[in-house]
Amino acid sequence: MGRCRLVAIAILVMAVAGPASAEVMEASETGFLVKNEALISAVPLKELRLTGALGPLQEAGLAGSMSWKLSEAGSTTKVELTYSVGGYRQEGLRSLAPPVDSVLRGQLLRLKSYTETGRP
Repeated sequence: MGRCRLVAIAILVMAVAGPASAEVMEASETGFLVKNEALISAVPLKELRLTGALGPLQEAGLAGSMSWKLSEAGSTTKVELTYSVGGYRQEGLRSLAPPVDSVLRGQLLRLKSYTETGRP
């Protein structure tokens, strides 16, 4: 059951993302929209690639590239998320890695929970 839900989510994400010029937008609690990332490529049910800086990374001269890769692993689906960031930040980048990693890890754990239980 988890694999089917994950595949359905992958189809939905790739369908909603649309053509390469589409932007992924996020509504905040205040109603503002924030451009997080732009879609640069999609291979249905295999890979989704986005470019852009997330959240607090947008304040600095940083660029990011995020890849979501899906592959079969027995009766389940393996999800591999890679987010690479580079550029200039006066304070350096080292201090940003742990909080960004923590947020992305939390999102993946919620996705896993949703695919297995139907709840994030």
